[in-house]
Amino acid sequence: MFDIDNKIAVITGASGALASSVAKSLAKSGTKLALLTRKKTSVQSLLDEIKTVGGHANAYEADILSEESLEKAKNQILSDFGRIDILLNIAGGNLPGATVAPGQTIFDIKIADFNKVTELNLN
Repeated sequence: MFDIDNKIAVITGASGALASSVAKSLAKSGTKLALLTRKKTSVQSLLDEIKTVGGHANAYEADILSEESLEKAKNQILSDFGRIDILLNIAGGNLPGATVAPGQTIFDIKIADFNKVTELNLN
């Protein structure tokens, strides 16, 4: 329906299963990828797989809860690619203190962990 060949896509949470699957699909469609992750090493096999099929991807370390970290990653991406066409915010997660484990109640949740998870997944 539309052409995404040679578009530049930023994917947050690139080390996760969903984001890596999306990245592979976009790479096969000709999209150039900027993969954001907390640790570059966590996406090395994904980078290798994308390059094996003729795709183009770079990894960038960033903490999506840190505006300073995101600014740095943005500047690196713009330096490498010249523009950003697509943003896929796939980062998300949970923390043990923000979930109700067996034998616990909702009142056992640590509010600081709950707030961090909300910030990560919503904001």
